[in-house]
Amino acid sequence: MTEHAQDPEHPAGEPPPDAGESLPGPAQGPAPQDLAAILGDHAHALLGVLLDSEGTFDAGIHPSAHFTALLQRIVELRGVLDALAPAAQTAIAEATRREERDAHATAEGDHDQRAMRSTDRGADQAAAREVSMVTRQSPARAVWSLSAAQRLVRSLPSIHEAVAVGGIGAEAALRVASAVRVLDEDGRAQVDQALAARLPYLDAASTRQWED
Repeated sequence: MTEHAQDPEHPAGEPPPDAGESLPGPAQGPAPQDLAAILGDHAHALLGVLLDSEGTFDAGIHPSAHFTALLQRIVELRGVLDALAPAAQTAIAEATRREERDAHATAEGDHDQRAMRSTDRGADQAAAREVSMVTRQSPARAVWSLSAAQRLVRSLPSIHEAVAVGGIGAEAALRVASAVRVLDEDGRAQVDQALAARLPYLDAASTRQWED
């Protein structure tokens, strides 16, 4: 019987270098600038279809079912984008706070609590200005939507996910997030679970009814 040659660097009986290592965790998503590039490419392509749509929307040659399927995909895409927006706003607020805290850290590397609160307020105002400019909202509306977006992402995960799959509109979700500002985290979790369970029965509810 012919013996198999042994690898001199890894003798028989010894595990390979990666043996025993933990399995890799969930794959990380793209960096924000990469996701922005992906979305930008798709937006440019879709705009091109809209501006040069000869044949695409020709009702004389395509059946109505095809346009219905197209509309369904548009609605699905809008839901995903509506869910991505508050996640991006929350990340803007958190990253701005981190950057401002780092910039105003004391020489000892610590933060005075009073100074930190002042720094955070300035960071929140800066984040709201960014949101206002990007979304073309009024400053007051940007402050409101930024606060609601953070509450939606952090405290209402089921409602946030429902936005992505079309279970609730973005404006209604933000109104719910605004309404639970008076509750503690346990109360917000209860609202999140209760509303998520009732979503199939609340399709016709107005944004004001969601807030109430």
